[in-house]
Amino acid sequence: MVAGLPGSGKSALARLLALYCQAEHLNTDLVRNEAGMRGKYDAVSVKQVYERMFERAKEVLNAGRHVIVDATFADEERRADFERVVSGAQVFRILVVCDEQAALERVRQSRPDSEAGEEVYLQMKKTYAPFRQDVMQVDSTDVPAQDQVDVVLAKLLESGFPASDVRTSADVMEKDLHGVTNRYDTHISTVLIAPPFAYKLKKHERFNFLDFSRLADRRHFCEEEVRLNSRLAPDMYLGVVPVEKDEVLLDYAVKMKALDPALQMHVMLENGQVTEAHVEAIARRVGVFHAGAEKIYVGQDAGALLKRFMNIRDALDAVKKDLPAPMVRRATKAMEGVEVYLGQEKKFIENRRQAGWVRDVHGDLHARNIFLYEDPVVFDCIEFNPDFRRIDLLNEVAFFCMDMEAADKPELASAFMKAYLPCVPGVDEGADSLFIYFKAYRANVRAKVNFLQAAQGKPGSEAALKAGVHYLGWMCTYMEQISNRSRMLS
Repeated sequence: MVAGLPGSGKSALARLLALYCQAEHLNTDLVRNEAGMRGKYDAVSVKQVYERMFERAKEVLNAGRHVIVDATFADEERRADFERVVSGAQVFRILVVCDEQAALERVRQSRPDSEAGEEVYLQMKKTYAPFRQDVMQVDSTDVPAQDQVDVVLAKLLESGFPASDVRTSADVMEKDLHGVTNRYDTHISTVLIAPPFAYKLKKHERFNFLDFSRLADRRHFCEEEVRLNSRLAPDMYLGVVPVEKDEVLLDYAVKMKALDPALQMHVMLENGQVTEAHVEAIARRVGVFHAGAEKIYVGQDAGALLKRFMNIRDALDAVKKDLPAPMVRRATKAMEGVEVYLGQEKKFIENRRQAGWVRDVHGDLHARNIFLYEDPVVFDCIEFNPDFRRIDLLNEVAFFCMDMEAADKPELASAFMKAYLPCVPGVDEGADSLFIYFKAYRANVRAKVNFLQAAQGKPGSEAALKAGVHYLGWMCTYMEQISNRSRMLS
């Protein structure tokens, strides 16, 4: 039951809920028009419209489907009549409200299915009866329906609505999109492959490092993704498109060219097809990009690097019960070592920033984000948090090298650095330990991403947990290397 005064925004919310909950949407305005009763608001006509809607709701429920009834429900009698007709079904009550100015602005606009104008709104507001039973209240004054629906869905799930019946905007798009061959989910996004195109949607999530919880933010970061990736993959990113269903806007997606999955670097690594010539070509591509990238002279210091490294704690806590106790102890010791190391290198890290080695680059340089065409395509840079890509150049390339070493291909990491360093002369001067630290941090990031995905408990969680443990082990190994170097030098 979605209730509220005219202009409250109840129908906009109800339409979205119907799409996400796979429910039939019944609305008094539509029922009135279908029955040829448009303009009839006398007591008898209103009663007939509600009765028709309630009977249709009962038919839908008897067919084993969910239904959303969207009406003013101005008095307790009407609400009680509905619950009596659908007796035996679980009823969720939602009351949509907004301030008077917002409601009046809405009812003054032409709406195809509703005739309720300013006079009707003001009259009904005087007599609108408060709910006597528990009701979920949603204020739509300054919140678009696309943002309201996430809050409502969360509360519905808490109240017992079956999670298996709730869809995401990616689910809706996948069902309607022609020729979907693959779907890839991470903890923050979904990619749908429908050759010759691919579409990436941002999940409605909020973490300590990103916020995709609002529609406006998701659109902004889609636009940022296209803009930023045009630096290294200009022919792959085609723009931002709306995700719609039945003329209702659900979300936004990044539209891309679908490239050959057999040429994705991590696939070629698994098949033993990556050569030193491949990584040398990547190194030159990245090196030229780095040489011309914007220099960043203000921002994060060693303290910020420490805070970011320690972000893994939340992810570790989420899966700690599934980790071997020795691994947890080893990781704890490694994180203690990070705190000591960054404290010692604080001045050196700041000096590198002032020397221009911190730049606005890719931020997520690993094998899954590279296609090995004759000219390598490096894609999917960090768009959601500029601090994650405005980094020391060694931090960037450390990710790639860590990825090669974690794949048991240290010779590829060496070949990459040999080809990269001449492109950016002096970038590694006196920074051997810092480079190892950055590899530890990058292993930390991969562990965190996999642990967050494992914690969601969805298909693939077991594999994600295994990968997280693998990268956590490398994080510890790198920090142990720094500790051993320190002992040798002391």
